[in-house]
Amino acid sequence: MNLTRSTTLAVLIAVGLFTNCDKAAKDTVKKESTSKEAVEPAPRKSIPDAITLRLSPWVKYWQQNLPSFEVTNFSRQYEGELPQIMFEVEAKDTVGNKITEHRLASPDSSLILDLYSYKVVLTPSQAQTEISYNPDAEAVVFDFDKSKKYRLLFTGPAGGIDDGFWLDNNALVITGYAAHQHGISPVYWYIDLSKNKIQHFAYPDTVVQDPHGYLNKKFGNIQ
Repeated sequence: MNLTRSTTLAVLIAVGLFTNCDKAAKDTVKKESTSKEAVEPAPRKSIPDAITLRLSPWVKYWQQNLPSFEVTNFSRQYEGELPQIMFEVEAKDTVGNKITEHRLASPDSSLILDLYSYKVVLTPSQAQTEISYNPDAEAVVFDFDKSKKYRLLFTGPAGGIDDGFWLDNNALVITGYAAHQHGISPVYWYIDLSKNKIQHFAYPDTVVQDPHGYLNKKFGNIQ
């Protein structure tokens, strides 16, 4: 009987210790999870503010041409993997010109974003530099230390690229437009290089106007 009592008591003590330890472990995990959730960045929530701050000419352009335009009215259409397309850096990629002046370096200058070399064509003439556009556009990132460039985005004639900026060394925003049957609408892409992800955001309203209107303003003063 004493042996049975001792055994029962030992089992109860062991169960109690295990329960307390398990509860403490769960509480610790819960606290750590809550802490991580508290500091986990939510970049998409800050993108409209960042666009307003960093790309005010683009915002003003659409406000002037699309009366309903509000930078907070975009909605996410899809999220996918970045295309795994890599090229060797060519000699022409290292030559500076009026277009490459608009390349954008990441905050630590390790990567260079090029939005215009594929799209914009500058033809010098006696009077002034003539601007024309290829039907397609692409966004590429150069890693000159590795002599590589990576295609992030390619649009056919049904869309185009206007501008962009880096959020940090791994994340960037590219703005542009989508062409529809009855006009064009503003769009933007959020790209996370560390996760190899791209998200596309579309605007609900369209307007009939020159799809290259923003680029004409951006490059219109080039001599």
